[in-house]
This record gives sequence, structure tokens and C-alpha cells, in this order.
Amino acid sequence: MITHGDAFLTLPGGIGTFDELGEVIAAAYMAHNYNGGTSKPVVLLNTQGFFNPVVTFLENAIGQKMIRDTDRQHWHVADTPQDAFDYLVSEEVL
Repeated sequence: MITHGDAFLTLPGGIGTFDELGEVIAAAYMAHNYNGGTSKPVVLLNTQGFFNPVVTFLENAIGQKMIRDTDRQHWHVADTPQDAFDYLVSEEVL
């Protein structure tokens, strides 16, 4: 999936969704910081605030210096499908 995808749109889901989300964010981080490449866009479609706890977790990790502030660029939170679409267009994926 990571090799063949141009971007990753994360929809609300269960354990498998969180596993894949962690994997694609880690892959984006590694590509950007260690492989000299550019990371692929990762979008969380935050329908009805579903991903708010995840975003809070990531922000807390940044505040605790477990994740660098600059690593925030490896994910984008969209509140509506249109926001997600517009972001992916701006990233020249669509």
C-alpha cells in the first residue's frame, strides 16, 4: 500500500485503521528525514471529530518533545470530504 499509493486518506475505523495510520505516518517521516525523498500526503478525515483524540495525542507528543514540531507536516486533518479533496489537490495528488 505505501509503495503504490500517492496519498493516504484515513477514514474513521477500528484497530486496523490505527495500525495503518501509524504505519503511513512513520513511512512519511522516514521518507522525509532519512531517505532524501518527499513524503506522501496523509489525511485524516475527521468526521464528527472522530480523530480529535488522535490529534490531541500527537499534539501532546509534540509538546512533550517526543515528536518534533516540524513533523506535524506529515499529516493533515480535514473536517469534511471537501477539505480533504482540496488539500490533496493543493498537494498535486489529484
